[in-house]
Formats: sequence, structure tokens, C-alpha cells
Amino acid sequence: MIGSALVDEGGNTIVKGPTGDYFIGGYSGSSAMVTRITNTGTVVWSKTLNIGADPDYILQIDITTDNFIIGIGNSRTSASFNAYGFAFKMDLLGNVIWQKMYQCSNNYLWAPAIQEVGNGNYNIVGSYTDNRQDCYAMQLNNLTGAVVWDSIYANTSFGNAYDEHFADAIYYPGNKATYIAGRMQKSAGQMAYRPSLTKLDSNGVFQWTKMYLYNSATSSGRLYSYSIDLDGDSLIFSVYGKNGGTTTPFQVGLIKTDTAGNIGWSKLYSSTGGEDLRSFNLVNTPNGYIISGYTGSGNQGLFMIKTNKTGGLVWSKKYGDAGIEDVHLFNSNARVIIDNGFAVTVGRTNSFGNNFDLFIVKADLITGQLSNTNCYSDLTLSTISLPAYQEDFPMLTGRLPITATTPTINSSNVSLQNIGVLVENTNDTLISGDTIHLCLGENFIAKVLNATNSNFLWSTGSTSTTESFSSAGSFWVNVSGLNGCIIWSDTFHIVMDSLNLFLGNDTSFCESNPLILDATNTNANYLWQDGSTNPTFTVNQSGNYFVEVSNPTCTMYDTIIVTVDVLPDLDLGLDSTFCGNTVFMTLDAGPNLQNSTYLWQDNTTNSTQSVNQSGLYWVTHSNGTCEVSDSISISNVINSFELGNDTTLCFGENLVLTVGIQNGNILWSDNSSNQTLTVNTTGMVSVSVTEGACMVTDSIMITFIAPPIVNLGNDTTICEGNITLNANNTNFQPVWNDGSNNQTLNVTQTGTYYVTINNNGCVASDSIHVNIIQNTLPDIANTVLCENINYPIDISNANGNVVWNDGATSKVRTISTPGIYWVNLHDNGCIFTDTFNLNWQIILADGESSIQEGCAPLTVDFNNLSTVNFGSIDNWNWNLGDGEFANTPNPSHTYTSTGNHFQTITVTSNLGCTDTYQLSSSIEVFEKVDAYFTHSPNTTTIDKPIYFNNLTINPTYWSWNFGDGYTANEYNTDHTYTTPGLYTITLTVANDNGCEDQYVVSLIVENEILLYVPNIFTPNQTGTNSLWNIELIGGDVYNFHLQIFNRWGEIIWESFDQTVGWNGKYNGELVQDGAYIWRINYGDIASDKKHTHTGHVSVLK
Repeated sequence: MIGSALVDEGGNTIVKGPTGDYFIGGYSGSSAMVTRITNTGTVVWSKTLNIGADPDYILQIDITTDNFIIGIGNSRTSASFNAYGFAFKMDLLGNVIWQKMYQCSNNYLWAPAIQEVGNGNYNIVGSYTDNRQDCYAMQLNNLTGAVVWDSIYANTSFGNAYDEHFADAIYYPGNKATYIAGRMQKSAGQMAYRPSLTKLDSNGVFQWTKMYLYNSATSSGRLYSYSIDLDGDSLIFSVYGKNGGTTTPFQVGLIKTDTAGNIGWSKLYSSTGGEDLRSFNLVNTPNGYIISGYTGSGNQGLFMIKTNKTGGLVWSKKYGDAGIEDVHLFNSNARVIIDNGFAVTVGRTNSFGNNFDLFIVKADLITGQLSNTNCYSDLTLSTISLPAYQEDFPMLTGRLPITATTPTINSSNVSLQNIGVLVENTNDTLISGDTIHLCLGENFIAKVLNATNSNFLWSTGSTSTTESFSSAGSFWVNVSGLNGCIIWSDTFHIVMDSLNLFLGNDTSFCESNPLILDATNTNANYLWQDGSTNPTFTVNQSGNYFVEVSNPTCTMYDTIIVTVDVLPDLDLGLDSTFCGNTVFMTLDAGPNLQNSTYLWQDNTTNSTQSVNQSGLYWVTHSNGTCEVSDSISISNVINSFELGNDTTLCFGENLVLTVGIQNGNILWSDNSSNQTLTVNTTGMVSVSVTEGACMVTDSIMITFIAPPIVNLGNDTTICEGNITLNANNTNFQPVWNDGSNNQTLNVTQTGTYYVTINNNGCVASDSIHVNIIQNTLPDIANTVLCENINYPIDISNANGNVVWNDGATSKVRTISTPGIYWVNLHDNGCIFTDTFNLNWQIILADGESSIQEGCAPLTVDFNNLSTVNFGSIDNWNWNLGDGEFANTPNPSHTYTSTGNHFQTITVTSNLGCTDTYQLSSSIEVFEKVDAYFTHSPNTTTIDKPIYFNNLTINPTYWSWNFGDGYTANEYNTDHTYTTPGLYTITLTVANDNGCEDQYVVSLIVENEILLYVPNIFTPNQTGTNSLWNIELIGGDVYNFHLQIFNRWGEIIWESFDQTVGWNGKYNGELVQDGAYIWRINYGDIASDKKHTHTGHVSVLK
């Protein structure tokens, strides 16, 4: 149990983080709170989030895929359930990334669940109240918390008499849908609720809602669902409520469906003791499901129920029950998490005082048990299998009237501590307490203070409030409530400060090795018999010695008698040297005194030792107190030499043997006495060297042998090819001139070759000269020539006589027919042969044209049909018959000159062979006809004739089209247009060869325009000539503009309407008599042509 003593704390939701720590969401006082603890219950940090002035509660938190904390909750303004929702995102250190508040005017907005979905954003579901509760869902951007989309869902109409509520959501990656558990009202105005399941697509679009477990108590039967989880491709969600009237206790249960909402089974669990069971969470485990909640009657306690995969009960336990253990808010999704074989849930408790504190249960997943059997109890349940009933619940959708703000969340640290262990899953960790110091013989009385209505257990087994201790060690006491649950523990340590002093038993020591007395103790003072105050004292003579040692608690004394002991000297003698291989002497360590012991280098223990070899000898003499040692080195000297290993030499060689010792007398086996001896015959040779009493000898066996016999044969000559030489010494390894070691050598070119054989150093060799005739014919290549081309051959540089396959013997000749030929070259009995092949390349030119006649200009496509028996055609040359040529395989050509044209194609192969072919049909090009005419006048107006003059040369056919629906067949003709406009006149002509041509001209036909402008104007006020008017007939009056200028060029009057006349006034006064300039602009009705006319008018008054 974790909390503080001043305010209430409560846990509403728990989740496991990526490092194994737990993150708890809940409240502290009137602020929302997020707390991070280790999986052993140690507080890492705790943060309060103050959203606003109203009490704030976190209802659900989760860990995102990118390892951030997301949370959702509410601020409730009063008991009337007016509330607004909030959401936040923070890192694992408690730093807020963003925060949002969501409010709907002054209406109720409950925000119980948040879920990360496939696109990384977060879906929120809950209920919204206008008149009655409607459901809503919204999606938040994961980076900013901004609303991506939102929607409300209601039966028949919004704000109607039905209550609907979304409580928890789960995202299913298989179809990217969000499934929501909740409740729907069976009928308006009745307290008859049913658990529901709703499916939304990834954009919040409503798919379907289903209600389950209809029962007969429609007026009071209330069944809700506050939690949902995935189980593979299935859905499991909770049931909570009353399956009957108002006196029926609350029950919990499970419903399992597929992802289409089809129910598989449903179970309801009731307390046989009649307790209310209120459940707001479930979790899927590897082999079943766990439901968590709290008992709502009697002493309230948290409970967990474990079932198998078909809803069968496995275990059910209740935890705490000393006071109130519950979840603060009724649909807070308190959660169960699975952690390494444990089931962990969270709530609040007031079992340790008037305030509520965080309450955490960590129970064994297999049994539900805690290590302290007094802190839990079995919860006996009965199981009811409910009918597999389901029905569709129609829903309308709309937009949520939401306003989102970004409040400033005041985040602050809150100090929490372990107040007590109400329930546990492992043994308590001892809390470090006081350390008590005692001196030998003292007691310490420990007492528990301020603990009433409690039980006590000391580490000694005592159960009283006090306990006496008189020995060193660590001791503990557990304080538990009357129900046996441990409330708190404390540990203290006793240290015995009695001194540790012992100078040892009375003793003796050797005068060469002074004795050190040690009285060292921690934090102590010292006083020796001579007044010195060091921890140690050095003794170098016999006597009585004592010391006093004290610390702030204790004082101790000790005394010791010390005797100095002496041993006689030990001398084994001087180091000794012996000549020769024999060594013998006796070493004596001295008299065998009382209590004396001896130890030699070989671990023998006699006072003497016999020596028969060189080496280092030593002995230690001890009388139990003192020790004395001595050593001696014994060695022998002898001259040494070696004549070497037995050896073998060849006949005719000598071996010189050397002794190499300068001191001593030398005697060889032939009685000579020199340092060296020369040997040239087989036999054993020995020598001895004498120096004083020592003599050294050695001998060697020397053998002389004959060399091997080698014969490669006489020098030889062969035709081209190779010869194998044989050393014929299979008992020895040969060495040829190329370094090889085989018995044979393969020779492929002229030269001198030799081999060497070695028999233990005796060497024999032989050589041979091999002459290989290497001759070749000049290479006559296989050749391909153009057809009927001769092939000249010249091999006059061949060394020897030649014979051809047809019997010819000339080295220069010409071959005129294709075929396979060979020739032999004779040189000193050797024959060399060459064979070659002569082929002809045959190329045939061929081609055709696509057409044979037509009018100029006439375009003709030519097709190459040429072939070659092998190789390729690389060049094409077409003579097109009109002075033009082409060099592509299949050209296209346009003829402009008339007459017959004859074509040839010449092709060339890759070898330069050519052939020419004249196409079988010539191409005739007929003279073309060129249509042309003139017309007069060049422009015209309606109802006036225009004359057309045909200037085409030698036509035999002609036809006119005037563009207004009329045509004519006269050679020269005329035509009158009755309507203004732009007309296209087309003359089509042809000749006797069928050659045709057209000539086209565009003609503008205008209206006839009449313009009348008076040149004298007499303005007066009485009517006649009071206005100067112009008359325009046939012009575009919509482009009309009339201006009048005085002699200084000023505009004194203008009009855009031809029906308006000038009254002779300028600025309201009649102008003076005189001439005035006018300018008229207007457009042509049939075209964009503009007309401008100028003139003058005289004003006379």
C-alpha cells in the first residue's frame, strides 16, 4: 500500500512499461495522478496533473508502441455528473508532451477509454449527455492531440429517452476495426440495460451494434459491459449488473463472440454469500481469463476471478477486506496486467487510516494466492450459463458538439511512501532501523509504540509489545491487524562493543626473530607495562608483559610470559668439486640435541646425509623455538667431446676427425696422438683423452661406397613430337636439368639434357643431345570468295617438297572451283600436312514497287527482295529512274516529273560481292492539274454579283462551291450573296488521267452601309432644325461613337447612340456660329472591321 498521510490517493488503472515497471493512473486529492513504481513496489516517481479547478481523475492509461504514456480521464464539476474529458501524453519520466480538454457546452462528457490504433493515432470512446446519454467516439492525432474525427451514436434519435454508453475499446489489426464494449437500454424509460458490442471502421464509421443476454425482468434487470479484450480472432468482454430485481445482488460474467459479433458462450458468476460483485476489467491470459473488481457490500475488498477458456472457474480470491478496498470510479478500467507469472491489479484502501491510499495486489497467476495467507480469502461463486441471445441495435450517427482546448497542466511531484503491506506476493524486505551498541553483560529492551488493536511478532517468537535482547545480531518485529494482515515491519541491529583482547599463551621465541604482541581493537586506547600506548609491542628479551585496552564502553587486561631461546651454529662446510663421474661424501648438521629436529632439501630428517651426485644441499635445524640453516654446493668436472655420428663416404674421399681438447693426453685407435686423424678406408675409429684421474673416450664407424651408373644413350634426331628419356636407377632419386625428380623426362624441343644420381653423397651423371625437326607449312586459310573468283596460293617459302591432293607439286598455283583441298610438305623423311576449304558467296539482287502508275506528285514504296547464301547484305543502291537514288533497304520516293521511270537495285554483301536487278515494271507518272481562279470585285456587299474567272490549265472537269449552299458547273461563273458573312469558295478540277486538285478562297460579304450627315445646322428653340441628327443604315450601332470638336480640338459634344441629336449647345449655352468638326466611329455587322468618317458642320443661328 502506497500513499501519503494528508490526502486521499487512489489507483484507477495500471499498465506495465517496457522496462518492467508499473505505471498507475488515478488521483491524489483533487488532482489526477500518474505514479511509476518498480515491480517490487518501490516508488520511482509520482506526478500530479492539475487540469482545472474541479476534481480530476485518470480513468485509463496505456503504453504506446513508441513507449509513451497516453491517458484519459474526467473532471467532474458536481454530483450532477456535469463533467468534461481530458487526454494527455507524457514520456516515461513523467514529462507532459501534450494535453487536451474536451467539453460539450455544459453537458456531461464521460471519457473512460483510450486505445492506440493502426495508424498510430488514439481512439477515445465514452458517453455524452444532451437529454439522455448517447455514445461517442473520436480520434486524436498522436503528435498533437488534435481531433482527427468525431461522431456520436444513438438509437432512433439524439438526446432521446434511451441511455447508451461506450465503456471500453480494443483495436483489431486483422480488419483495422475498433470494437467497443458498453451498455444499451432495452426500452425507453425502463432500467433495463443490456451489454453491447459495437464495431466502427478505421474512420469511426458505424458498422453495427449488438445487444446480448435479454432477460425477463425488463423493468429492473441491468447488465452492463465495462471491459473488452482480444483472444486471437475472438472477442471477450465483461458482464456486470443485476440479473433480476432491485434486491438481486450484483453479479459479474463473460461473453465471448467472433469478430462479427456472433455470441459463442456467456457465463454469469454470483457470490454464494450474497455479496455484490462489481467488475470493471478483464484480461486475456495464456490459458484463460481474469476478471477484477471489488465487493460492494460488507467489508469491501478487491477480488480477482480466474476462468479457463470456456468460462469455467479456476480460482476466485478476495484481497484485503480489513477496511474498504475498491476502485474509486465505477468504470475506471482498473485493469489486470500479467507480469511473469503474477496477476497485478490496483485500487484504493483506507485500512490504515481515515484517508485512502494506493492499493496494489500482486497474486500468483496459477493459484491467486499471496505469500501471507492472512491477506486474502477464497471467494465462493456459483456459475450460471446465460442464453446465447443477441439482437441488432440500430444506431444513428452525427457530429459531437465538442470544443477542444489546450489547458496548461500544472505538473508537480508528489511524495509517496510505503505505508504498509496489506497484501503481498513475496517476503517483505527489512527496512533499515537503528543500531544499538552494548557492552558485555548489558541488555536492550525494545518496545512497539502507538500500536493499538494490533498483533505483534518478534524475530525471537515473542508476541508481546516488548522484548529483551542481550546478544549481537539483526532483529525484526511485524505488526499486523486483527485479521492477520501485516501493517508494517521494522528491523534493528545490536552490536556488542566488548573488546577482543588475547596476547596469547606464555611462549618462547628465538633471539634472531623478535616477538610482536598485538592488542589492536577498533576505537580503543592502549597502555603497556612500559607506559607505551601503541596497539602493538615488540619483545626482544625474556620477561613478563601486560597491556590495558579500553573504549568508551569497556576496559580489558592481559599478561604474557616470554622466554628467549638460542641454537648452536650450523656449518656443512665449503662447497666441493669432484673430477670424473664419481661423487661421494657425508654431510653432518651437528649434535643431536634434546628437542632438535632436522629437515633436509629432500625432506629427510636425520642429522647427517650421504651425497653421491653433484647438486645443492641444505638443512634446517630447529628446537621448537629457533631455527638455523646452512647449504653446500657439490660439483664434478670432466672433459667431453664427440667425434660425430657414424658416416658414409664415396671412394676417393677423405674424412678428418678432430678431438678439440687442449688439456689432456690423446690416443687414437692407430696409436697416433695428434688433435686430428685423416681416414680414407672403411672401419671403426676410436680415441681416448686422459686428464688427471679422468679419462673420456669416443668412437665412430666410417663406410666408403661406390657411385651409381647412369646412361641416357646416344644423341638422337626425331620428327616433330616428343621423346622420353629414362634415368634407369629406380633405387635412387634422379635430378634432371630442369630440377624434376622423376625416373623419366619428356622432351619436346631440340637441346642437351642431363641427369644426376646421388647414392648417399656419391654422385654420377650423363647427358644426351636431342634434335627435333620442327617444320610447318604456311597456313592456307579457309576462304570465302565472290562467285567465279579464283583463289591464288603461294607457299614458296615452305622448306621442303610439296605434293597437293590432285598430284600437283608446285608451290604457286590458282584454284578456280570451290571445295576442300590439302597439301603435304616432305622434310628429311618427315611429312607435314595442311587442309583448307574454298567457298563462293552467291548474292542475288531483287526488288518490287508498291504501285506502277499515278498522278504527280506520286509517292512509291520499294521493297527489297535480295538474298545471299551466307554472310549478310550490307549495302543497297536504288536507281529510282528520275535522277534520284536511295541507299536504304526499303526506300520511299515521291515522283514529281511525268513519264515512265525504270528502277534498278544494286546490293553489296559483307565481302564486297555485288549484283544488280532492274525491276520488272516501270512507274508511269501522269501530269497533275493545278486549280486556280480569281474573282472580281475583291470585296462585295449583299445583293451584288461577284464574277469568278477559272485560270486552271487543261482541266477536263470543274465544279464550284460558294459556301452558302449553292454550286455551279460553268467554267467561268458569277454568284450573288444575300446575307453578309465570311464564305469559303472552293473550285474542284480534274484531268483525263484522273488527277484532281482544289483551290479555296475566303470572301467577306458585307452589308451596304449608308451614312447621311447634314453639313448645316440652325439650332433654335422652336422645333425645326433644333437638333443636328445623322442617319446610319447597315452599320453596327452597338459600336457607334459620334464626337464634335471646336477649332481648338476640344470635344464639345459626343454620343454613343445614333438616335440622339446635338442641340448646338456646349456647357448649356448655344455655340457661336461657325464650322465644327465631327468624327463618327462604327463597326461592320458581318465582321470585326471598324469604320471612321470625319467632316464638318456649319452652325448658323
